[in-house]
Amino acid sequence: MASFEVKMEEFKQKFEQKDRLKYAFFTHFSSSKSNLKENTIVIFDVVPLNIGSAYDGTTGKFTCKEDGIYTFSWTTLSNSNTDFTSALVVDGTPIASNAVDNDETGDALTGSISVIVKMTKGQEAWIKAVGSQGIMYMHHGQIIYPSVFSGFKI
Repeated sequence: MASFEVKMEEFKQKFEQKDRLKYAFFTHFSSSKSNLKENTIVIFDVVPLNIGSAYDGTTGKFTCKEDGIYTFSWTTLSNSNTDFTSALVVDGTPIASNAVDNDETGDALTGSISVIVKMTKGQEAWIKAVGSQGIMYMHHGQIIYPSVFSGFKI
């Protein structure tokens, strides 16, 4: 019986170690973005959190390193009287869009969305501009990073 308990404890430790291998990232802009062209990859270039190193702040792409279920969330802030629509893309296929319909207000406005996606090793995910008049990260002179992109493996 003691041998069984030892084996179970070893299995439990291995399982817990494996379960700790996660992928998570959080990003934002280093500067304001504006007039992004249709289908441009929105590069969130400041990466304060990148567990598993799956997000590349130079390309704006997340590369799946392990098959699984992933969740992605992004928020964009658009200037007054401007619209900004973006989409999460996985290997060239749009999955979901986030529209900030702000063409008739006199204030900045944000839009947020979260999605859950099944991915396989090697697939890439990114945010692209679908329609753009403006997007920004600074508001009233204070750096508050309202435009962010994050994701993690469930």
